[in-house]
Amino acid sequence: MPTAKHREKIVSLIQNNSVVVVEGATGSGKSTQIPQYILDYCMNQSIPCNIAVTQPRKISASSLARWISKERSWTLGGFVGYQLSLENVSTKETRLLYMTTGVLLQKIVSAKSLTEFTHIFIDEIILMSASINSKELADYFALPVHNGLNPVCIFKVEGRPFAVEEYYLDDLKDIFDFQLHRQSLGEPMIEQKMYQVAVSLIQSFDELEKRSNGWQVYPFHACATLEEQTKVFSATIPGYRKVILATNVAESSVTVPDVKYGRAGRVSKGYCYRLIYKDFWADCIPEKSEPEMLHCPLGATVLKLKKLDMGEPKALLATALSPPSAGDIERTILQLKELGALTTCVQTEENLHDGELTFLGMILTQLPVDLHLGKLIVLGHVFGCLEECLIIAAALSLRNFFAVPFKKHVDAYRKKMFFAGNCRSDCIAIVNAFRAWQACKEKGKLRNPKEELEWGKSNCVHINKIKEVVIAGAFYPNYCTFGKCREEIAMKDLAGKDPKTTVMLKNIPPYGYIYHKQLQSLLRQCGQVKSISYNGTRAFVEFSRNPKEVFKVLPEVYLAVKMSQLKIPFELHVHHPEDIRRQVQDAGAAGLEFLRVNVDCQKQTVEPVKILFGDLQMSKMIPSRFLSIRVTEVVEVGHFWGYRTDEKNTAVLRALSAEIDYQNLVDLAVPPCVDVLCLAPFTYLGKRGYYRAHVLYVRGALAEALEFKICKMCPSARSLVCGEPWSCSASQRFASLVSGCTLLVEVYSLLHGVLHVDVFRHSGHSGLVNIRDVLIRERHAELAEESHDSQQSHDLLKGLFLDEAKKEEQTPVSARQEEKHLIERLLKCFSEKKSDAPTHKVTIFGPFSPYQLKCYSLTKISQFRNVFIHKDSINSIVVHDGAEDPFQQLLVATDVSVTAAGSVILGETSLMPPIHGLLALLSMLFAPAIELRVDKSGKYFTGVLCGLGWSQTSGAPLFPANDMEVTFDVQFGLEDITEINSLRTAMNKLLCEQALVCGQEQVAQLQEDIRQKLLCLICKSKPRDIIDPTWYEKPYAWNQVDSQCITDEPEKQHEKGNFVYQLHKLVLLND
Repeated sequence: MPTAKHREKIVSLIQNNSVVVVEGATGSGKSTQIPQYILDYCMNQSIPCNIAVTQPRKISASSLARWISKERSWTLGGFVGYQLSLENVSTKETRLLYMTTGVLLQKIVSAKSLTEFTHIFIDEIILMSASINSKELADYFALPVHNGLNPVCIFKVEGRPFAVEEYYLDDLKDIFDFQLHRQSLGEPMIEQKMYQVAVSLIQSFDELEKRSNGWQVYPFHACATLEEQTKVFSATIPGYRKVILATNVAESSVTVPDVKYGRAGRVSKGYCYRLIYKDFWADCIPEKSEPEMLHCPLGATVLKLKKLDMGEPKALLATALSPPSAGDIERTILQLKELGALTTCVQTEENLHDGELTFLGMILTQLPVDLHLGKLIVLGHVFGCLEECLIIAAALSLRNFFAVPFKKHVDAYRKKMFFAGNCRSDCIAIVNAFRAWQACKEKGKLRNPKEELEWGKSNCVHINKIKEVVIAGAFYPNYCTFGKCREEIAMKDLAGKDPKTTVMLKNIPPYGYIYHKQLQSLLRQCGQVKSISYNGTRAFVEFSRNPKEVFKVLPEVYLAVKMSQLKIPFELHVHHPEDIRRQVQDAGAAGLEFLRVNVDCQKQTVEPVKILFGDLQMSKMIPSRFLSIRVTEVVEVGHFWGYRTDEKNTAVLRALSAEIDYQNLVDLAVPPCVDVLCLAPFTYLGKRGYYRAHVLYVRGALAEALEFKICKMCPSARSLVCGEPWSCSASQRFASLVSGCTLLVEVYSLLHGVLHVDVFRHSGHSGLVNIRDVLIRERHAELAEESHDSQQSHDLLKGLFLDEAKKEEQTPVSARQEEKHLIERLLKCFSEKKSDAPTHKVTIFGPFSPYQLKCYSLTKISQFRNVFIHKDSINSIVVHDGAEDPFQQLLVATDVSVTAAGSVILGETSLMPPIHGLLALLSMLFAPAIELRVDKSGKYFTGVLCGLGWSQTSGAPLFPANDMEVTFDVQFGLEDITEINSLRTAMNKLLCEQALVCGQEQVAQLQEDIRQKLLCLICKSKPRDIIDPTWYEKPYAWNQVDSQCITDEPEKQHEKGNFVYQLHKLVLLND
């Protein structure tokens, strides 16, 4: 390497100067060779040495240490090692330590000196500063002398290891016949033709070098899995081409030994093809990148400066080589106050752009993680769930806990949904996945991935809702919610079908139903398709639902919509409509182009659809509004299966039993599934017999188990907090109420084959008792409204019961038979085996769900911006399931970023439990300051403004960008605000220095006290009254409450200090 011939000179300069600037080309040996020169010199001279080498990226720090240990045949972690934020591969014997810049800063802050190391190499310093040359760097580190400043020494390593020839699109125009648009600065994008240029270019390399076996393609970026990153360094199979798809991570001291085209010239001569025009490179691409200090968060840096106690952060940062703007520093300090790391004390005359470190701030300076993740860990301790919060923080620091293998986004999304279970939270999915892995590893059961997943499903430790509250506290104010689903429109778009099981496709070609097998194949990776209904240019795909599972949107629906979000091509190979008509040669064929057709994928039938309205074709099952039933199986609270016990139905059951006893039964030839006729052996009271499995159909006699759901009921807050979504005690109580007795049900509606009912049982002297009323009285459930489509079904059924003679209009049987005959001819003519190959492709749009919800930010700065959830988040798709009582549900993001176009991107997200008022409660609990909104009469609270507060001097809001105006959807009173203050006081007891001297028992008691106060706040003995949200007439305006209505009582009850959570002011209401 070029540094080798200057070895002695470089060593001499470093030993005789406090600062030396070494300038050299990429691959000249700066990162690997010079530190070794110093190490060897010190060892030969018996001089103590401890060398630190910083790198801007984790992968470069670890790969350089591995490379040197291999080159010198040293054990990694011995003489040479590396240290990252959460990984330390070093020992007391380590003398050459590679680390990220952040690790070195942490060491400096902790020790308040640099004496731990004899030599510090700051590698790739150009990344941290803007458009500087070596002279500027030398002047910055100049040493004072009696008559001025003495610049530090600069040593230039001439030459580069190997030559690299550079080419541009201008040089390729005679080789490739592509018409490409001129590039321009703006939103980054790659047009499709540019991919073709890259592929053609690599193919030309293959022809030149006579390699024709194929390509080995490897992704190489910060979010790639460790396994994928390691593969980049593996040797290429003879005859194959290694193709690396890399981001700028490959520019940070990472050497892939056999690169010939691209980032070449390190180990051999190379070629660089820049797929842009030469003038664009010269005029638009900056010669040096923007300094890291100007685009990275300053929060951790400011906290470190505060701990060093060297002065005001604003003044100190102004002395940097490329100082950040004063506005960025001021904004950072406000964010740290909002986080609770710096004192607020916003009503005093102190400097608003400085503050003292709180106890939380002191802890955050010592944690090698993002500040919000550090707060997550601290709050995990406060609420008594430290272990889970440590798991979440560690995983989010890695950025790729859930691996997304190349082109496997749908599979990765399925796995994350599996681990999340009933919680729509990326963080809880992380904990569950880690628990499953940990348990399997301890028991030696990690034989294959399938066994690991199956074990995790049955043994995963339940994570209760306290963890979700902690997440909300750690990542305040990254709060969002969803717009309301307009059910009337969505129901019409989905043709009245069940949003929990159905997705919609558009742009279906003429005679689209003859390609139904292609459509099934495209959706196979999502799950089992039950049916496809064709209606004009639209198709509705219904997935199979397990009747024993709880009501929720199927994972298959999410996976199907995910395919659309990922822009996975949906193409059908089709015939031209004229060819189809010509082949059939029938006048009626033209009318079949967009015929309403239903494909039953399980029964493998294709038939024209009967013209029936909704579920009324099943009205034969409900001859009257009242039914007498017995329960056969409970799915969850309020959801069960049963059969009618009226005289007619009982006779059918007896006849069915006699038929079963008479028949010569044979084993089922296929695995049992929904709608398959089967009997199962069962022994009861010593008598063995065959019994029905869900639903039976015997030669025209119908004896069918019916599915029921109690109407106008949802889980109480207590049930939601203690279970998912029903608590164990609620489940046990419901089972005791409905089992072993005859029940009377009153039908409210019939929705997607499920009877929504009121359920009554006879209870001694009390007579008929409504089971819903019992569950509500015992705080297991709450009253709720039925969904729009259930209410519509109720109105239709009410009319049907009033007019039993009313007949439904149906398509004449003869017409349907003719249509069915023509469909069969089409399917026969254009089966894959008999017809010619399709002539062209049609792109299908979708899959969609009209019930998909759009996300909105709650902070003022983002209220009118487009908000998108990152595609890897479990909540990147949220589908409204048509459930009762739609209301604002809180979504918390662990990370928020803004694109060049101004759109907001949310990172890992957690959807909080569907509890009325929870959004407002958590906002008030974790906000630095609040101002309650009062109605015009002064009798009720209507909402709250949450934020950092306002300046008593200027009257202006302190941090308006992050203020949140929240409207109440339940009635809150003074007692609720008092309870919130009580909880904040309890939290402060574990967020102060005095907590460090508390014994383990005392800490445990404080944690239990906090948990109980939280549960009491969320789960009131009497549910808060639901109210219609009222938007405040002056949103985001502070100081709107008459000072005479504000009480100072909290300040008298709570001693002042550098507490994380100051107590909220109370606003007195009129009687």
